[in-house]
Amino acid sequence: MPLLDVSDVILDPEFAEQITVLRRPIVMVNGRATSPKWFRYCVPAVVNSGVSALDRANGDQQSMPNKISVHTLFRLQGPAPGFQPDYVAWRDDNYIVTSLDDYTRYGSGFTRADCASVDSIDSPPDIEDMDAP
Repeated sequence: MPLLDVSDVILDPEFAEQITVLRRPIVMVNGRATSPKWFRYCVPAVVNSGVSALDRANGDQQSMPNKISVHTLFRLQGPAPGFQPDYVAWRDDNYIVTSLDDYTRYGSGFTRADCASVDSIDSPPDIEDMDAP
């Protein structure tokens, strides 16, 4: 077991930012699963770019999905039988959790999630985030 505890780094406001997690509970009504309401959580997280591969499945079209990696102490919910995956709202874009990694050995509740964009058109990058020529 590693001796490194990253809990303090994740909560440091100079290193982390706020994301919004939207959770859909499943309620069984007459044998059908429904999601009557959404729960919203604002949590600190470290967000960086995810691994994207060029999709050339269609003959004349190429696309590259927008993916992010989220590191947080909040216990995110991924795809699992009987559960809906969480949505993550970050920088005016919406993402869905596609996979989760449990890193509690690095700190209590520490998780890493891969998220894929659900928006048909993602927001352009901020001008302040781009390097000037």
